[in-house]
Amino acid sequence: MASNTYRGVGRQEGVPLAAVEFPSSVPSEGTQWINETILVPLVQQIKSVSTQLPRMGCPEVADSTISSLKQAALLRAPLIPALSSLVPYLDLTPNQQYLVKRIKELSRGGCLSSFRWNGGGEFNSCQWNTLLPTNSSIIMHLFCTYLDSRLLPHPECPEGKTFSSQHFVQTPDKPDTSDENTFCIYQSSINPPHHELIYRCHVYSLPQGRNLFQTLVMFLYVFETKECGMLA
Repeated sequence: MASNTYRGVGRQEGVPLAAVEFPSSVPSEGTQWINETILVPLVQQIKSVSTQLPRMGCPEVADSTISSLKQAALLRAPLIPALSSLVPYLDLTPNQQYLVKRIKELSRGGCLSSFRWNGGGEFNSCQWNTLLPTNSSIIMHLFCTYLDSRLLPHPECPEGKTFSSQHFVQTPDKPDTSDENTFCIYQSSINPPHHELIYRCHVYSLPQGRNLFQTLVMFLYVFETKECGMLA
């Protein structure tokens, strides 16, 4: 599959995220923020929707396919309004049972104590394998989806992925490092996962390993100090 070069969409007036209290530059605070702001509320939402779906004749969230959840969100939106906002968080892997199980596991303990940067958890009494998303991929997807939900729609992002489309690039796509407007997190490797920060034609690559959280904190630091808290 040929790689595409990401150039980003045209910049508009910046969108403030004043309502979002981001962590400081300490990675441990970043994991706590992700847990409290994204994971714990998401698990509560999954549980709530899972109790409502069977009343509509549908399986619970973990036992549904992503396509059936999308269809239910369209057809039963008035009955289960929370489903529409939940679906984007689950649109990562065909294996919904594993994804839901792992999200619940990661939410326990306060600071992602069960996080494995290059792996995941057991599933059906078997060890994690590369057919399943890594913990890093799950957290990055949830982080992007959360910010997609906080930003205003962008005319060049018709799917509503305002943050993901502009500020996250995943191999085989490549960011345009010659464009000064490029400001993104670049996942340059899937297995093992590796993340880099691209900002004003510079590539900031931290040591391999748990660099997801360090890259996220660095992104948020630049966002707060260099971009005046505005995402464009």
